[in-house]
Amino acid sequence: MDSVIFRHRVSVQPRFNDYDIMGHINNTLFFSFFDIGKVAYFERVWGGFMNWRSMGLVVAHAEADFFAPIVMDEPVAVETATVEIGHKSLVLVQRIVNPDTGQVKGTGRSVMVGFDATTGLSKPVLPECAAAIEAYEGREFTRPE
Repeated sequence: MDSVIFRHRVSVQPRFNDYDIMGHINNTLFFSFFDIGKVAYFERVWGGFMNWRSMGLVVAHAEADFFAPIVMDEPVAVETATVEIGHKSLVLVQRIVNPDTGQVKGTGRSVMVGFDATTGLSKPVLPECAAAIEAYEGREFTRPE
């Protein structure tokens, strides 16, 4: 992930009840923060509100690594980048950082698949979605036929 260029960052406002008795954010909430980052990323890529039903992307796999706790009153941001676009899927990487210090609190990787909500079946990633991601990321992705 060290070579990834993160063009997107969104601030996250933790809520009081996000903190546990030890005064830090429970690591299960990192996935909620990653979701906030995904929505903001795709809205930026798409140029505004994104209709998820018509875009047809769902999370098929998500994983995370935790490096440092997020403590009360610490600023939090989520950075997101697409690193791969396949025929029926794409891969996002994300990291949660303290934007003031640059300290990485955790990283995540999600595989999102094209999905037809009407049929309940997978489908190819829409070409216009792939093109919008490539334009935002400033590079072309090698896509299988």
